[in-house]
Amino acid sequence: MKGVKPLPTAIKELRGTLEKSRTLPNEMVVSINRDIPEPPEDLNNEAKKLWQEVCTELKNNGILANVDLGLVEAYCSELVTYKEALRQIKKTSPLIKSPSGYAMVSPWQTIRRQSLKAAMDLGQLFGVTPSARTRIGATIKTVSKLDSLKKPKTA
Repeated sequence: MKGVKPLPTAIKELRGTLEKSRTLPNEMVVSINRDIPEPPEDLNNEAKKLWQEVCTELKNNGILANVDLGLVEAYCSELVTYKEALRQIKKTSPLIKSPSGYAMVSPWQTIRRQSLKAAMDLGQLFGVTPSARTRIGATIKTVSKLDSLKKPKTA
């Protein structure tokens, strides 16, 4: 669908642009997580670290919803696959020899390209990419210098 994507009613209310004629009477409302859930067991350590980073940002912006956690998992998994493909290409070469002796593109190049595309598509949904952040309305909390000094120091 081309054009401007519809905004949730809550965001329209925050912006002061809510018009009753343009709201859905039965709009889906999702529950927002106040805490970051534990990463899924099937993610490796690199993906679990990414899970923490992404979920922290989504939580801080008030958009970490339970129904989205599967997509966050897929995003983390795709990015880790992309990084693994990069490591494999560095280890070997972007080109390999075919069984007939001709040079051909390494299968890792295809895996790299596909996983990056999938991660970018998923990242668009959460505002993870720079261009997507401009289209997502979120609550961004700024911390003043005074507030940052008031935080307790940990050893």
